[in-house]
This record gives sequence, structure tokens and C-alpha cells, in this order.
Amino acid sequence: MSQPEKSFEQFIAESFDSEEAVMIVLVLRDSDVSLSAAHVAERLERDYGVAPEQSPRLGEKRVELRLRDLAARGLVDILADGYRYRGDEAGVDAHVVHAAELLAARRSDLNRLIYSTSARARRLAEAFRL
Repeated sequence: MSQPEKSFEQFIAESFDSEEAVMIVLVLRDSDVSLSAAHVAERLERDYGVAPEQSPRLGEKRVELRLRDLAARGLVDILADGYRYRGDEAGVDAHVVHAAELLAARRSDLNRLIYSTSARARRLAEAFRL
């Protein structure tokens, strides 16, 4: 029995802990091949203007940590030669496309969903649920 599709708000709250994580998924989604963490970092700079020297926390090592987190959340596959977007679950790709649209047009709305204290509180409560 498959799980019911999550609402967009629930998907964002459960899948992303930062705007950068959304950008990383979008970089992988736009690629036809798997990418190394270094290539993802380069594309973040090219596509979103996030330069490692401007934001050291998004250097290659930081991107790799985010990629591993996104893999644990089921959005990215870890392959022998790099990372690849996984949008094969029902509704996931549609939600990622919607996130891309918000990032481009209403970035503050996307950030509100990501950093919502109620969403964070729900995740914390679920982590300690017995």
C-alpha cells in the first residue's frame, strides 16, 4: 500500500533544512549525468551565484555533507561516480518544480516554509515520538 502524497508545505518542511539544499537538488535535477560534490559546488556558483569564497560553508565539503543529508531524505542517489537527483516518488518531482518556481519568483515564501518554526517543532516532536 503506497503512502498518500504529502502536501507541498509538508514536503518542504520534511525535505529541506535550507535554501541551499533546494538549490543543490535543482542543480542535480537539471543534470543528465551524475555530478561530484565539486561539480555541484561549481554549478551552485554558476547557476545561483553562490561562490565558495563568498560563502565558505558551501565549499565542496559542505556540499558533500548536504548531498549525503539529501540522500538520507530520499531526494538524491549516491552513485560510484557522484550524485543524482531522485524524483521518482509520487508527487516529489512536482513539489521540486514548485520549489524551483518559488525560489525564482517568491524566495521569501520558500524560506518561510523551510524555516517555519511550526515545521521544525513538528520534526522535533516526531523525532522523540515513542
